[in-house]
Amino acid sequence: MIESSNLERNGALSNWLQIVISFFFVLCYEAALPLLAGLVAGLLLFAIPQAQEVLAGLLGPAARSYAKVSYQTAHQRFVMPIGIFFFSTLVLSGTNWYTARLLVTVGAEVRRPAGLAGSHVDEYMRAWRTWVPRFIGCMSCSFAIAAFLSAQRINPDQVLQSDILALAACVLPLAYFVLRRRLRLPAPWDALAWFTVLAIVSLLVMTIGIDIYVNWVNWLMWAAPALPTVLLAALTARRSWLEKISRKNITDPADSIPFSATAWKLAAIAASCTIVLISLAMFVGLAREAGSASIVLLFLASITGLLAAALLYIRHLSCGTPGTAWFVVAVIVLIAFVAGEPLGDEAPPPTHAVTEKASEPERSNARRDIVVNAYGGGLRAAVFTAIVLANLDDRSCGEFGDRLHSVSSVSGGSLGVGTYLIARQEFVHANGGKFCRPSKDGSYVPLTNVVSNALLRDHLSPALARLLTFDLLPGHSATRGQALMNSWQEGVEAALAESPNTAYVSSAGFALPLQQLNGGLSPGPRVFFNTTNVDTGKRVWFSNDGTWAEDGSQPHQLSAPLSVGQVILHSARFPVISPAGEIDLDNQELRFVDGGYADNSGATTLIKQFEGDEQSLGWIDLNGNAPDTGCATNAEPDVDAKIWTGLEALLKVRESQADIAIDHLKDAHKNWIFADARFDINAAYSKTYNDDKVRCMAVKRLRSAPLGWYMTFDSYEPMHTSMFDVVAKLCEKLSLSCVRGGKNQQME
Repeated sequence: MIESSNLERNGALSNWLQIVISFFFVLCYEAALPLLAGLVAGLLLFAIPQAQEVLAGLLGPAARSYAKVSYQTAHQRFVMPIGIFFFSTLVLSGTNWYTARLLVTVGAEVRRPAGLAGSHVDEYMRAWRTWVPRFIGCMSCSFAIAAFLSAQRINPDQVLQSDILALAACVLPLAYFVLRRRLRLPAPWDALAWFTVLAIVSLLVMTIGIDIYVNWVNWLMWAAPALPTVLLAALTARRSWLEKISRKNITDPADSIPFSATAWKLAAIAASCTIVLISLAMFVGLAREAGSASIVLLFLASITGLLAAALLYIRHLSCGTPGTAWFVVAVIVLIAFVAGEPLGDEAPPPTHAVTEKASEPERSNARRDIVVNAYGGGLRAAVFTAIVLANLDDRSCGEFGDRLHSVSSVSGGSLGVGTYLIARQEFVHANGGKFCRPSKDGSYVPLTNVVSNALLRDHLSPALARLLTFDLLPGHSATRGQALMNSWQEGVEAALAESPNTAYVSSAGFALPLQQLNGGLSPGPRVFFNTTNVDTGKRVWFSNDGTWAEDGSQPHQLSAPLSVGQVILHSARFPVISPAGEIDLDNQELRFVDGGYADNSGATTLIKQFEGDEQSLGWIDLNGNAPDTGCATNAEPDVDAKIWTGLEALLKVRESQADIAIDHLKDAHKNWIFADARFDINAAYSKTYNDDKVRCMAVKRLRSAPLGWYMTFDSYEPMHTSMFDVVAKLCEKLSLSCVRGGKNQQME
């Protein structure tokens, strides 16, 4: 009796082991490629702060102007990016499902291990060949939708709702799989039809209200978690649908398929994926319209399709010999390693200026007594730097710019400084030296409008599209740096063209030769753009007086003409989005990376330039990076989420070196009037949230904003608020004749 019981128990255990082993064999061996693509998509969208920022921006108003934002038309602007994101999600899910189906069925009988042969193993393998591809496709959709919903935790009041909806996107398909037979749910066709009807009714009901945009967003948020379940239902019912439509018997999804029956399908998949990749790389407008998240999803779908097609061809040619595919992968990796890292060798950006004639600068008799150092920090530092400098000029009616003596900038700070000076130069030229008219409430801010409109655009998507296409191919120069610089150029050209205060006939934008950058002044302020020499690790600067120098050496005349955009890009080469660059100067090949490696503040260059200079100057320490402290409460300590230790250490070393440089500059020039201009995120949010815990949640979310080239409205809004306080303090500290900012300057 006991022996019989043990035999039954062992038989049940053996049966379960066969089920589990056959499942993991199909999932992790035969369908490993699409499984990896789905997991990578989820990891990228969940774990990378820039991805969460991009996904959050899909449902927010455009952070594109200093003027108020219209929520009433926001849904019209965002229908296309959201639609493309959901389309890209379905493309990745469908690609992963179909490639998994081909990988597990083409030649399946030949590849089955002899050790899995048994009485029930064929039944289990057939079941998993049917459901594993569906699981992979649904999982890919669930991860993308869950990441999208999780990213909407912008408002601390919506955290619980976003988390529940993100969890629902992952749980509902599992519930459908478990309960579909036990509860005898309607056929997938009926379920899909009912869902469509309910969705249309919900949309009509929720759009009957005053605020259409908010209701439309709410409906989308509540409907999105059902998409993976609908996809799973559609994949489950696909065969019966096709049989009804074609009135023919369709091959069972678990049947083994000969390679000859799929050759044309593989060729079609490879061709389609190649067309998608080339389109994203060639058409910048398409890449920007799609958005960074959609580009990543389409890239993963395309590369999965290409690799799956190649893998099946290799299997066929090698007659199923184990390890052949991995050998080919190793050869590809070796070729890429031997070819080396592609470096950027960018040309000046294209310009649409009517004439290349340099604008006539305004001769200024004002005392030049203000110096500025501008920190690096991606687009956030660029925007903060540009709007503070421009608003100082707007509110002082040009007095600030007239008193500007020297500027030293790094990375994103260099982009902000360059944008401000280019815009000011065009304003002076277009208005005969007068670009400002005084206003009692400070509402007239044309220069601030231009720089914010120029920078608050999606500069990430064009560079990312090149990174995931051409720059993956060895043997040529990297192109994503050129795409990034061209995006800056498009932004400043469009902003100047839209402004009623510019004639826009002379400005070449970032294509302007470096020596002609003067901010509309004669003589122009001396500007230093800082970068880092890869081979020596030393700081290198380029100046608008036509010179360059490496730390510890004497200045040299530039032996090759450089544009403003080129030197700013050399300063802003933070990996991975911006490639390392190379340039031929004085008959030597120099390689550059981001200037923040050597000194992220730009202060070290000012120390060298003013060595032994005893004149009294006003000094602006301009930092657009949110501080790491200042938001601790009794209920929650001030501890932020940790990132990878190596990256965290690198960022902390950058910050420490910058602080040391500032301290040295203070010690060297104690007679300077020091003005701290830092983005105070805690103070900005204190005007929005009264509850300390809620405020700290918002602060910590924005602190994790990346050093990337994309910003949402919610990331820009506190920066905009902080700018008013910073400018007011600087006006007082530097004795500028500034008008006060009015209510109509505030973001609405």
